[in-house]
Amino acid sequence: MADLPHPRRLWADGSTVDVAGIAITRLTPGPAPTVSTSGSGGVVHIIGADDKTTLVRLDVPLGDAAGFWHPGAGWDRHLAADWMTGWRTVGLVDSSPLGCLHDSAGRAMLGFATDRLVPTTRLRYGVGERTGRFGVWLAMDLRPGERCRIRVAAGNEQVMRTVRSLVRWQSCTTSDGLASATHNAAPPTDAPAAPTGGSPARDGGLPGAVGGFSVPEAGRVPAYSTWYSFHQEVSAAAVETEAGLAAGLGCGLLILDDGWQRGAHGGGYAGCGDWEPDPEKFPDFGAHVRTVRGLGLAYMAWIAPLLLGDDSAARGRLAAFAPHARPDWRCHVLDPRHEEVRRFVVDSCVRLVERYDLDGLKIDFLDAAMAYADDPLQGEPEAQREPEAQLGRGAQRDREAQPDREAQPDREDLPDREAQPDQHAQRDRDAQRDQNADPDQGACRDAGQNGLPRHSTPRDCGPERERHPGDDGARADVGEAMRALLSELRDRLRAVRGADLLIELRQPYTGAGMLEFGNLLRAGDCPADAAGNRVRTLDLSVARRESAVHSDMLMWDLQAPPQAAARQLLSVLHAVPQISVRLSRLPEGQRAMTAFWLAFWRERRDVLTRGDLDAGRPDELHPVVVARDAARAVVTVHSPSHAARLDPTGLAEIAVVNDTAAEHVLLDLTHPAAARLDVRDVRGAPVRRESARLEAGPRRLAIPPSGLCLIRPA
Repeated sequence: MADLPHPRRLWADGSTVDVAGIAITRLTPGPAPTVSTSGSGGVVHIIGADDKTTLVRLDVPLGDAAGFWHPGAGWDRHLAADWMTGWRTVGLVDSSPLGCLHDSAGRAMLGFATDRLVPTTRLRYGVGERTGRFGVWLAMDLRPGERCRIRVAAGNEQVMRTVRSLVRWQSCTTSDGLASATHNAAPPTDAPAAPTGGSPARDGGLPGAVGGFSVPEAGRVPAYSTWYSFHQEVSAAAVETEAGLAAGLGCGLLILDDGWQRGAHGGGYAGCGDWEPDPEKFPDFGAHVRTVRGLGLAYMAWIAPLLLGDDSAARGRLAAFAPHARPDWRCHVLDPRHEEVRRFVVDSCVRLVERYDLDGLKIDFLDAAMAYADDPLQGEPEAQREPEAQLGRGAQRDREAQPDREAQPDREDLPDREAQPDQHAQRDRDAQRDQNADPDQGACRDAGQNGLPRHSTPRDCGPERERHPGDDGARADVGEAMRALLSELRDRLRAVRGADLLIELRQPYTGAGMLEFGNLLRAGDCPADAAGNRVRTLDLSVARRESAVHSDMLMWDLQAPPQAAARQLLSVLHAVPQISVRLSRLPEGQRAMTAFWLAFWRERRDVLTRGDLDAGRPDELHPVVVARDAARAVVTVHSPSHAARLDPTGLAEIAVVNDTAAEHVLLDLTHPAAARLDVRDVRGAPVRRESARLEAGPRRLAIPPSGLCLIRPA
């Protein structure tokens, strides 16, 4: 990707169109953007003009702007200046080209998503100090004639509903079945057509597929993970003991994490690449898997197929395909753009599942492939590299990390707003013919193999990549290479396990483009960080209610009071919990707490994980989360100073969960209700039962810390 301009040049004039008050400007030479409008938004069409980077800006007046959300936001959800943020590379295995600016009432001001789910895109955003506007910049390497579509949304819709709509447009997956089942709502006008070949709706209309990848029952039940409880010090006997206890608590899935393979010791990844069980830890791995499955648990194993350990036997034959070193991990990263690497990765994963009859894999470190996002393929002549590529990935990231407020040489290829080169006139006319194209068609062009959606890639919407002698199946773009790898892996694993296959993907490779390659989406690592786990899982859950969103593994201090330990679990009630403490060492109070809350979760699983979800403003880190369907609601209060607002009309049960250390929560009912209250403590023991008339408006409701109040009609 070519050099990108200094922030002062990012606000230059160019070819501009307006969609619902959002200005979309092409800053580099090429055909003017065209628009297909629909409702409060539209689809903007950008067409590549030459082999240089295409730069597009989306911007709006600041107004009442309060925060900006995107899939990789983490804790940074505030309004940053444009010179603070730097360029971020997103692609198939790292985040997604998606984001939303919102106001102080949580309403979307500028929502956007592109259909470039596979190739890499550079993204930047921030407040323009001189313009009084908020901008988002997208830098894309579009071939001549290649098209990118950008969905934009504005209006009074809540920010996370807007995000959900944008993700559905990207993935061609709708939640209409959910909406109909819970609120009898008509499908939204911006919903794209559903892909063919998906699983039929289940559970009273709830969708059972993620982008064409079905979610079996084992992916929607509490899981036990060995990572935080054992790290690499696992053994067959110890895991089987924990598996029996986990099954007794209601878990239905065991995930054997890092440590089972040869060379897994010392905390690094020096042994990765051979993917054979350690015979000292697991003398008969197949028999061990059968034992655990005999307890009623599905069995998954961890694998990091792109890591090539320094001590592995595989390093001798694959070292040439792994130039990127990770000395701190004691390994190198395989470059998936080589066909030899893709074949090795797929064969390793399939062999493991097939040989030991596993139910699936926890596939880790796929985002490590982004180390090659800006590097040429090995052997490419130095003279052909772009300036950014010559810097090397590490040097480039160092430069990106520095605020570039100081002046740098201005780019001279940014045209004035009115300037349009004559040679692009025909392309402008061609693009204009497409402006009435259906904006609700989503990112799909048609159904691909197995009925799965085909997303926009250079192969789909531009000229075919010319193959040259000696090409050897190499793919220059990391996203294209990873899609080829994951497509083959999915198909071959399905041939082994069928519809019951389980594949776990974790943030940041959980964007819409990845939904056809995995069915368990896990929050990124955040050990013992209840707030972090809440925010990460909600980032996934609010946008993908059809998916099986899993928490990061839950760990807590075995010496802590049950109330403190419970907050790890209560923070992720809206997701599938993964427990990762030594169950054999739990004190009685923590054991009773775990049993009570897992039983509570199982009884209300569908409303918690598939119901309508209101999580408030993302910049406030979701202090109150409300999940509801037509009959029940679960209100989880994470901050004692925030009121939980709820309409009780027609609800047969309201479960209010106090995920704080306070002795009460604030409940704000829109209508009065005569109710029976059943209050429980952290272990589920009764505290009080009473009848009460709950008046409309805010009121304190006494609930013990980490306790529960069930409200039912009197």
